[in-house]
Amino acid sequence: MNRRTLLKVSAASMAALALPTATRTLAQATPEAGDLPELSITVRDDGFDIPDGLTAGRYAVSVINAGMAPAHASLGLLPVGIDLAMVEDAMASESEAVPQWMLDTKWVGLPDWGFPGETRTGIVDLPPGMYLGFSPFEGWFNIIEIPGETISVPDPAATVSVELVEMAFTWGQDALPSGPQLLQITNAGATLHDIQFLSVPEGATTDHAMEMFMLEETGGTPSPDNLLANLNDEWAPVAACSILAPGVTTWIDIDLAPGSYLVMCPLPFPSGPPHAFLGMMEVITVA
Repeated sequence: MNRRTLLKVSAASMAALALPTATRTLAQATPEAGDLPELSITVRDDGFDIPDGLTAGRYAVSVINAGMAPAHASLGLLPVGIDLAMVEDAMASESEAVPQWMLDTKWVGLPDWGFPGETRTGIVDLPPGMYLGFSPFEGWFNIIEIPGETISVPDPAATVSVELVEMAFTWGQDALPSGPQLLQITNAGATLHDIQFLSVPEGATTDHAMEMFMLEETGGTPSPDNLLANLNDEWAPVAACSILAPGVTTWIDIDLAPGSYLVMCPLPFPSGPPHAFLGMMEVITVA
């Protein structure tokens, strides 16, 4: 599997990434909602920095970017029976095929795409097992064992929600309000998804975005009325969740200013065009 092709649209539509350095702190997971243990994850140039002694549970997570470019990485619970050698073989392969075990991995959906020096936060569930952390752009990967038992706690009180399905977003409210919100994200579909929010000028459309994405592959000049023509090299999500497996729920903190946002899922899994090209892309207005 050629790692650089895993998220083709993300690579084509955003600036190239470099991934940071930093540190993390850990508190033990407890079954009490409202008083969640804190977990700090630092994404570095060569991998995740995750504290020793991490146990299964629900965490208030902070993902820290200490690098020079937006940080993009995913974390997922590997299927039983997948070992380090199998992961190494897949990551070293130049095949375009995505191994079935990667599609079956329970990706947990971390707060994603933090800008250099930024910390993005949310709430994440980490069941016990062996985890894969990886960057589709930098090419690094980590294997992380998280022992313990599955802990059942009440869900946090989200202020807004969205479900990811094939191939659309199902919102739990008529419109997203501006300001600080806890966004509950559930993959209610049958394949892997993620979600990214990109600030766009008022009047921008999904047709404008599609044209810019295609020009990354074909070259050429944008249409004169394309409001995104001058943003192509500057795009990076202002809020995002990394890969999320079917049936998994995660929460991210968002703080959107009033304006227009392109919301999309760029994943091409299991094979074929990015989900955004199949309808999983829309422009929303935040009041």
